[in-house]
Amino acid sequence: MKNKSAYIKYIGNGLTVLAIILIIKKLLSYDLDYKMLFQPATMAIFIICVFAYALNVILSTIPWMKMVEIISGKKMPFITTMFVNVRSNLLKYIPGNVFQYIGKNELAIKCSIGHGQVATATVLDVIVMLVTALILGSLCIKDYFFTVIKTYVSVKYVVALGAGAAILFFFVVLLIIKKKLQEKILLILRNKTNPKKLAVCVFYYILQNLWVGAVYMTVLFVISGNSFREIPVLLIMGANIISGVIGFVVPGAPGGLGIREVVMILITQGMFDESVIMLSSVVYRIISVISDGLAFLIGLAALKISNGAKEEQGE
Repeated sequence: MKNKSAYIKYIGNGLTVLAIILIIKKLLSYDLDYKMLFQPATMAIFIICVFAYALNVILSTIPWMKMVEIISGKKMPFITTMFVNVRSNLLKYIPGNVFQYIGKNELAIKCSIGHGQVATATVLDVIVMLVTALILGSLCIKDYFFTVIKTYVSVKYVVALGAGAAILFFFVVLLIIKKKLQEKILLILRNKTNPKKLAVCVFYYILQNLWVGAVYMTVLFVISGNSFREIPVLLIMGANIISGVIGFVVPGAPGGLGIREVVMILITQGMFDESVIMLSSVVYRIISVISDGLAFLIGLAALKISNGAKEEQGE
């Protein structure tokens, strides 16, 4: 079992390296004026995008926190939960695609709840996130999704593989913690506030996908020079969501690095010039990486301020 996991990890890493090489090769082949990226007005827009994306990373604490509260039955402190979340988020860039989930279990120690409760909440959070994103992305691109599948058979297999892996993962978890999970499901059903918390999670993930989609649209708008009326907004946002899901489920790819960008090009081919989509995807990736770091620094500052205030009150 361990050897199989290692092989999957190596395959994922290999796909990531190949995708990055392909991206670099294509960027070098384009006749683009990269100076436009460093113009004051362009840089100002990109900086706004960084803060907007960082805010989204911070608010991604909400659905996970709600899931933990549902499973544990305890109220979670937002600042502490947020810091654990934004710090764990940085771990997604470590090859393997599992360390960000392991990192979240620190909340069990900080809030004196079970490690199994945090792990279960994290699994459920991921499932809700993926299902919501797939449905929303499919609704955005509608019939175009099937056109893409027919054009690129490989995309079909990747989507099927991702969906199958998510379902398999869910049933494995059910088998491992069957009795405990049954008790928790009964507890969830008995508590009238839990359906509302689940609704908040779904609402947030819809909002999150639209929010980061708007960030990508802004980057595309700046690089392409087109007006929003000239851009197929729903199709592009749907493509961004679907490519994000595929980048997420590919095993071993740190943060979907390289995979997401290549899939974005495959899905949007024909909508825009390939060079525009590629450059927009790379700039968007840079913005997201910087935003992840900024979110961590904001979370760290908030935690220190919160701890300082508690110490003063204790005195």
